Amino acid sequence: MNARIQYDSTKTRQMWRGISSRSKNLKPAFVAIHTMLSRQTGLTFNKLGKGTGTYRGQTWKPFADQYTRKTDGVTVPAWGGVKRVQKRRGKDGKLRAGGKVKGRKRNSGQRITRQSMLMQDKGKLRTQSTLNRRITRMSLNITVAAGYAKDQQKQRAFLFVDHPRETVKMTKMVGTYITRGRVTRRRCVVEGGRHRWD
Repeated sequence: MNARIQYDSTKTRQMWRGISSRSKNLKPAFVAIHTMLSRQTGLTFNKLGKGTGTYRGQTWKPFADQYTRKTDGVTVPAWGGVKRVQKRRGKDGKLRAGGKVKGRKRNSGQRITRQSMLMQDKGKLRTQSTLNRRITRMSLNITVAAGYAKDQQKQRAFLFVDHPRETVKMTKMVGTYITRGRVTRRRCVVEGGRHRWD
């Protein structure tokens, strides 16, 4: 009596070929990672933009006050709105009613109001941190060209590329793409050198 066990390795070889080819081109995984990071950055700006609350373990410092008056000790917030102490002279030299202190001017020339959002004067920093990216087969580069970005990142963190939670997520996304051909629940299909998600 003879017993013969035969293994058909066709599917296994196909799987290994897929793993080998996907590990040489991680672009689909990097696109998904960039989408996830852009979403997280946008949520960070939305949740912490008012300078209140905590999100992802971060709390942003609110706008600094303009000054504290020596006459009565009142602190004038960044958006103003506090009554002036005394009457002031107008351009014509006549005394005018005191009125209220105006909000501090931002770089764009706009005044800070109660609705103003931190680090979103012109939208340059937020836009660059989500849109300026370069994806190649083996790398994802996010460039924030604004000169003040490094200082703002120290003061009010807005990019979480090196955050432990994000590192774990990104590693899993790359691993899932290499082994299964998908980054999300959808599967990546390569047709004619182009990627399509089913």
